[in-house]
Amino acid sequence: MNGPMIVGYGNKASFTSNLNERNLLEETMMNQMVMDQPKIAKVGEEAPDFMLNDTEGQPWRLSDKRGQVVALLFYPQDETLVCTKQMCSVRDKWADYLETGANVIGISDGTIVEHTQFAAHHRLPLPLLADSGNDITKIYSHHWWMPAKLTRAIVIIDAEGRVVSREVMFRAFRPNDDAVIATILSAKTKQLRRGLD
Repeated sequence: MNGPMIVGYGNKASFTSNLNERNLLEETMMNQMVMDQPKIAKVGEEAPDFMLNDTEGQPWRLSDKRGQVVALLFYPQDETLVCTKQMCSVRDKWADYLETGANVIGISDGTIVEHTQFAAHHRLPLPLLADSGNDITKIYSHHWWMPAKLTRAIVIIDAEGRVVSREVMFRAFRPNDDAVIATILSAKTKQLRRGLD
C-alpha cells in the first residue's frame, strides 16, 4: 500500500480533550518564558538599575550616578581583536570623552582580574565593570535574534536616569567614537535645556 496510513486512537472527545490540554500547556509555558525574560532597556524609559564591581573590586551602581550623563560601552570580551580596537580607540579619544563630563564605563563578561589585566595591558583609562554571566549585558544589549555574547552596545543614559540612546551591533563591528561623543553631548544639551525651562 502506497501513501500515508491513518491510524485512529480513541474517540473524538478524547482527542479534543488532549488537544485542549496541550494548548493550555503550551500557553502556560509561553507565559512563563515571558515572565522569565529580564527587563529590557528601552529608549525613553528609565534605565534598569544595576550594580557591578569595577577593576578595583569596588561596587559601581547606576542609580548613584543620577544627575550625570552615563555612557555604557558593552563589549563582548577582553583581548579579542575588535574589542581591543574599540577600547584602545576610546583610550585614544579619552580627552574628548572627558570633555563631555559624562561617566564613561566599559562593561563585559569576565572577571575583575581579567579586566584589570586587560586595562593594564592597553593602558585603558576608563573603568571596566565585570558582568560575569552577562546578566546586565542581556538587559542593555538585547537584540531579538542575537545572543548577548554576539553583540556590543552603546547605551547613553541622561541625568534623570532615562535611556536616550541604545545602539546594538554585531560583535564584528565597533562604534565610531565621534558619534558616541556627539550622542553624549546631545544628552547633555537636552539636560541643560530642561534645567533652563
